[in-house]
Amino acid sequence: MADNSTTSPTSPYFAAIDLGSNSFHMLVVKINDGVLETVDRVKEMVQIARGLKASHSLSEEAQARALHCLSCFQERIREIPADQIRVVGTKALRSAKNANDFLHNAETTLGHSIDIISGYEEARLVYLGVSHDISADKGKPLIIDIGGGSTEFIIGNSHQPGLMESLSIGCVTYSDNYLSDESDNSSGKITNKMINEAYYATCLELELITRRYRRYGWDIAVGSSGTMRAISKLMPVDVVSGVITREGLNQLMDELRQSGSFSKLEDISSQRLSVLPSGIIILSAIFDQLQLDEIHVVDATLKEGLIYDTLGRLSAQDMRDQTVEKMVEQYQVDQDQSRRVTHTLSHLVKSLPTPIVNGIDIQKIVHWAALLHEIGFSISHSGHHHHAAYLLKHSDMAGFSRFEQELLSTFVGAHRRKIHSDRQAILSAENHQSLSIFCACLRLSVLLNHRREDDIDLPEIIVQDQTLILQFNDNWLDEHPLTYRNLMQEQRYLEPLNIQFEFY
Repeated sequence: MADNSTTSPTSPYFAAIDLGSNSFHMLVVKINDGVLETVDRVKEMVQIARGLKASHSLSEEAQARALHCLSCFQERIREIPADQIRVVGTKALRSAKNANDFLHNAETTLGHSIDIISGYEEARLVYLGVSHDISADKGKPLIIDIGGGSTEFIIGNSHQPGLMESLSIGCVTYSDNYLSDESDNSSGKITNKMINEAYYATCLELELITRRYRRYGWDIAVGSSGTMRAISKLMPVDVVSGVITREGLNQLMDELRQSGSFSKLEDISSQRLSVLPSGIIILSAIFDQLQLDEIHVVDATLKEGLIYDTLGRLSAQDMRDQTVEKMVEQYQVDQDQSRRVTHTLSHLVKSLPTPIVNGIDIQKIVHWAALLHEIGFSISHSGHHHHAAYLLKHSDMAGFSRFEQELLSTFVGAHRRKIHSDRQAILSAENHQSLSIFCACLRLSVLLNHRREDDIDLPEIIVQDQTLILQFNDNWLDEHPLTYRNLMQEQRYLEPLNIQFEFY
């Protein structure tokens, strides 16, 4: 079922940009005989999550810092082909009420589309990046990535994640929520009360995963992210470089409780220092709840995962194909029918230009929609397209961004009967004109295969702007009166999409 075509990169350069809640990161690499060579690595402590507590919106100051940073990134990536650049937003951009307004300005500034990814997808990409940095003889790793707005926990083996979770524990949000000045605290110091609140809040979140993760087990604990690297630099001199120990972490917690702050530290920026106490508290709770003795810190993170994932998309290893195949099996889809519908769809869209909407190849999305359009049968035959749309919008789908899932859900939810107004709005949006034609082709592919028979005579298709014409062989419509009636009804169903549908 997967599209196994391989696309050769048009340039040896690839870029990955991670718009994290604490830092924005850019990684530029060159592929040299299959080996990734780092060309440029840039990090800016934008701290876009600052201020989310009060209004649940990105502040004007945070947005200004972010856009300035993206303007600098734009200069560096402008010569790299668009399909070899991946830009993702994580927890803060998932949560902020005004994220869409910011994203419009951010994409304009950067000159590239930005994908908002789920916590599940963030965890997968972190594992993909970090696992390439761990020797296979280390066994099964537990990877922990403490970010500004969330923390990811992944256990896996041989580049395949087994358990993945993303919890709402972040060094920026926890610093704002628990370590800001109390009304009766004029010193500005972090009090034991604040420390305890942050610690027990972390423990409460960890209860969701602790028992399951300890039962699953791991051979080595690995930490990624700037917070982990900063804490590893504060370990006692007798600790091996790049390792965080329980004893060393306890010493940092004792110092924090006694002094209420950390002195100015070499090699740690003032911005990192501002969220370091919350990072130490979070990590202390993780050590205690997961009963860790030490964590080995690595440099690779989500950025490297994005590079590997992009290379997969340009080869025969697109994770999205694998995800679709697993869902087809999970929901026991009639694969013969999926094959018929995708074959008809390929015939109908073969002469259409491939539209790219927000950096997304719509032809791929509608192809996956054809494969998955019947997954709702697993819930109920009545209104199965609505059930399928819900599953596709809310499932954890490895490799897919939120917008890709929304488009996939929209196509599947609109593949039959009357199209709901919310789906009409997406398919008929002024900047998404091509979506409606592809939706019509999907609907017609399903309609023409309602008898579930192989080797049907396929009509010729003519598309002119928003007019779609099907030309059948002589007498075919006379021999298929039910299909004729359904096509007549389809003319009315497509009117809200501003599509004039004709057939003869």
